[in-house]
Amino acid sequence: METSVDWPCVDLLVSDLNGVFDPHADGETIQEALGVLETKREEMKNREESKREMIKEMEHELQELESDAIRIDEIEKEKERIESLSKEKGEVRSRMERVQRDIASKENEVKQAELEYQDLVNKINQEKEEKNVTKMKVK
Repeated sequence: METSVDWPCVDLLVSDLNGVFDPHADGETIQEALGVLETKREEMKNREESKREMIKEMEHELQELESDAIRIDEIEKEKERIESLSKEKGEVRSRMERVQRDIASKENEVKQAELEYQDLVNKINQEKEEKNVTKMKVK
């Protein structure tokens, strides 16, 4: 990965080069070197700006991903809660069905007891009638 350039040092180097070369004899060479240097400087600045923009974009994307991860965690927790409630619903439904069966069984027992009671009442009434008939015959 490229590192950032210390431009004040580059400028100092250029001024040193100007001191070494003869501006009249080496003027064209110096101008070419300065042109190349300026071009490179602009390229480096553009790359650095691109890197900064890319870093900003990546930071924004990272924030979005972190936000998505939080939402995914919340969704997973909600899913677990729904699954738990669904399981609880099934357990409640099973208990309710057992209670309904128990109620139906008790209702049948009550009906059976009522029938037995009615049979006993009928039997007692019949025996009373027979007793009365027997009393009447005895008299």
